[in-house]
Amino acid sequence: MTKIKGGTRIARRVLRFRSKLGQGRIVGRVSDGYGFLLDPQSEIEVQLYLYDWFEKDVHDFVASQLAPGKVFVDIGANIGCYTLQAAAAVGESGKVLAFEPLPAAFERLKRNLGLNRFDRVTLFQGACCDRTGSLKFYMQSCPEVPFANAIGTLYPSIWYGRQPETCEVAAHPLDQWLADVAFERVDLIKIDAEGSEFDIIKGGFNLLRHYMPVLVLEVCKTTYTAGGWTPEQLGALLTSLGYSLYELESDCQLAPMNLNKETEQFMLVAMPSGKVK
Repeated sequence: MTKIKGGTRIARRVLRFRSKLGQGRIVGRVSDGYGFLLDPQSEIEVQLYLYDWFEKDVHDFVASQLAPGKVFVDIGANIGCYTLQAAAAVGESGKVLAFEPLPAAFERLKRNLGLNRFDRVTLFQGACCDRTGSLKFYMQSCPEVPFANAIGTLYPSIWYGRQPETCEVAAHPLDQWLADVAFERVDLIKIDAEGSEFDIIKGGFNLLRHYMPVLVLEVCKTTYTAGGWTPEQLGALLTSLGYSLYELESDCQLAPMNLNKETEQFMLVAMPSGKVK
């Protein structure tokens, strides 16, 4: 879909007007047959209203990997962009497992799930990590990030001296979170965790070794630097598990990953070695 010049600004105005009429509850339905309660202050939700997707390349890649009966894990689900997309794609015979640590985002996620009445989605309020405990998350609005109105991270240094809000969140390794969940396969895991990606992989070794799902991760220099790891370390960890690494490009194209290149942010796809792309 071609973006409309000035469309985000126009869409926000429309949403604010409708929000006033509907006491803030705007239902936006996307072309795949599921909907969201939209907030006109959120760039994510304005894009959903205007274009039917957020992060088009990731949306299209997720769509290419899912089909009825498959199992999707969404780590850092936020309001449910990919959780609901996956729930629609996997159908009644599939399963979606979604994790969101931030209380406000989790409440929005629950509302959106209730709106769509998908019974194949299991929600987990908490963080995936490499250890069990209570972790402090740091949250603050980010006007310099045009597609988000709030971010939560374990690493306050990404806020460059500003004073973020904090909350305590329950954390467990992914293997522990899912120890009592019944499933026979895991096909795709999406991870967007603001610097915690490395620890999440470490905490999911058993699941990854057993099921070898495809992984798609957001890798951002600011957050992985704050987290104390590098793309090279992440790549070594994934290759030790039997994965081959690619960079997600437009139209679902996968290019061999160069982890040494200088770039602020990229989408990393880890495929089981030998799997046809």
